[in-house]
Amino acid sequence: MLPQEYVAKRILPIVRALLSHRLKERGFSQQRIAEIVLVSQPMVNKYLRSSRNDLLRMLKNEGISTNLIEYVLEDLLMSIEEKNDIKVELASAVNLLAFESSFCKKNMELCEETLMLSKKAEMNLVRKFLASIVNLPGIEKLIPEVGSNIAYDPFGENDPRKMIAIEGRIVRGMEGVHVAGDLKVGGSKHTARVLSLIQKYCPDFRTIFVVSNKKGIKSVLRKCRLNYVETGPHVSHEDVESSIIEEFMRKYGKCKVDVILDKGGKGLEPVGYVLGRSMEELFEKIVCINTNFKV
Repeated sequence: MLPQEYVAKRILPIVRALLSHRLKERGFSQQRIAEIVLVSQPMVNKYLRSSRNDLLRMLKNEGISTNLIEYVLEDLLMSIEEKNDIKVELASAVNLLAFESSFCKKNMELCEETLMLSKKAEMNLVRKFLASIVNLPGIEKLIPEVGSNIAYDPFGENDPRKMIAIEGRIVRGMEGVHVAGDLKVGGSKHTARVLSLIQKYCPDFRTIFVVSNKKGIKSVLRKCRLNYVETGPHVSHEDVESSIIEEFMRKYGKCKVDVILDKGGKGLEPVGYVLGRSMEELFEKIVCINTNFKV
């Protein structure tokens, strides 16, 4: 089955049905829903007779998380309110879901060649992730003194200049944690560079998040069943990068590492680099670390 066929048969109809349910809740008529989701009114009627739980289960069976499904639906509803081109937005949304499916994970090269994702959709996904992270209770204990950052390579291009990152930092303040800066393609140098170096050996990794490397973090990682390597201390950022690769390959040549704990060095704060093959996987790791880390 080609990726386009997979999307048309397994993803698009379910997204249309779930979106129809959401629009019905907001008071839209079946005829108006049909115009929005680009199907006939009788088809909308059929969608609305289906169980939302069954629809969600069908996507979960394809390897797509409920959190990502909810994000996509909320983003589509916002696009409808803003009167964006729903045909373009719908195509981008279903392709985003498809990339997270078991089908595309098994056929990634083919999916990358045939399915297109918009930068807007990917940027919104990172914004959603960051909003969830900064609102986690107690997340301030995981933010380094120098601040945190994220790097995300949605298309596996292995080029720091094309990775989505914060042109600034995630920082701690008097009123909690906030993002100081804007998301931008090419917004990070060091964090994106670390991800890029790792991708040369393990291209499945698509995202990285910086956390504090404090006393007790190793026991937390073990509790979360996350593999880690330790590097450092160092004398420069360049030394950090070379040391990371050396230890990464020495201990986990089969790409089973989850977190890199760096000891810092002269003028360098100890930090941890949490790795993910998707934004969803990364979020689950951060939540586990944050939940189990006690100050």
